[in-house]
Amino acid sequence: MKQEDEVDNFPIRPRRTIPLLREKRKTKVTVASLYDNAQIMGAMKRKAKEIEANLKKTHRQCPTLIRLLMPSHLAPRFKLRLPKRFCYRNMPLADKQIRLEGEKGRVFPASYLHRGLVIAGGWKAFAVDHGLAAGDILVFQLVKPLNFKVYIVRVNAVKEVDVIQSEAAGTSIVEFEDSSENNSLMDDDDEDDDDVGFELDPGIESGTDSNMELLKSNANNNFERVKCFEDFKIVANGSVISGKLPELIRFKYYQLCLSQRSFLHRDLLKGLNVGIISGMIADICDIAGAIRAMSKVVPKKDLETWGSKLKGFKELGMNVGFLLARLGKLELLADKANGYERLMKERGGMKQELQNLVKQARRVKEKLELVDKEIVKLGVAGSGSVESDFLELAKAPW
Repeated sequence: MKQEDEVDNFPIRPRRTIPLLREKRKTKVTVASLYDNAQIMGAMKRKAKEIEANLKKTHRQCPTLIRLLMPSHLAPRFKLRLPKRFCYRNMPLADKQIRLEGEKGRVFPASYLHRGLVIAGGWKAFAVDHGLAAGDILVFQLVKPLNFKVYIVRVNAVKEVDVIQSEAAGTSIVEFEDSSENNSLMDDDDEDDDDVGFELDPGIESGTDSNMELLKSNANNNFERVKCFEDFKIVANGSVISGKLPELIRFKYYQLCLSQRSFLHRDLLKGLNVGIISGMIADICDIAGAIRAMSKVVPKKDLETWGSKLKGFKELGMNVGFLLARLGKLELLADKANGYERLMKERGGMKQELQNLVKQARRVKEKLELVDKEIVKLGVAGSGSVESDFLELAKAPW
């Protein structure tokens, strides 16, 4: 009872109410907030478009990309995200080192991360060296695989005449903010790009008769119409899959097709998945590149591994017979090289053994000469004369 009374009389502290912490909403930075007025914004966009248009005139084969710098692209993260469409068409399907060439010709190595489609690593050094700020617009030109030339349109460098021209053009904040084209310039890290479909490449614009004829000729596997890399479009099973492959892979595949004067995928089985086809093309280019890049005789098992892959692709209809023929000849030469190496190794062992025998014979010969000298010192003609002298001395009278 006493214990129960003590429990009942135990003072109870009043419950404290802990105020709920309200989650701070991340304030989204808009494009308009980066500029003082809509006219400056319009002038920036127009100037970037002029640079891109001039680059396309002089370097039609080089893809271009316009990026509006947001605060998230700079400190403290220093990561620049690229659109999916551009990356899947022009960038490798793995992490690679790229090169960024700035205004003064200085080249900055940077890291391209395929998983996030971002430029990192050396991007910070490039941004700091060029004094980049939020609101600046960059025009990227892919002068060759993994090499970008970067042109900068700076906010503080837009001249008054540019603003006046922008006002004459009637550019407004609403137009610039809401246009889908501008969304591709912005591409904030929190927003995803449009999904990539299998569509016409940038070199083919719908509605142009010559381009549509070129697309049809590619679909009909008519390689005679392909006069240059820009004409080369990969069409398989009714789908244009050029956009699924990076430009580097497309160019390597173009060179392979050009060497055979035909599309390697012309006899593909119907119903194959587009992903499987693009994967086969990438593997074929990798194998062909590895063959051409060999600097020494590789193990035969590596050649056999490549051959088994190519045989599987051939069963699916890929025209890779010329690669298999090359691998077959390389395997024969590899056998000869391996046999020669084995025999030379065996010969080296036998030669070493012969040298050891010669050394041993030399030592035996030297010992023989020493024994002959000892015999001469004894002054004995032979063992028989010594024995007779011995017996004669033993039987002599005292």
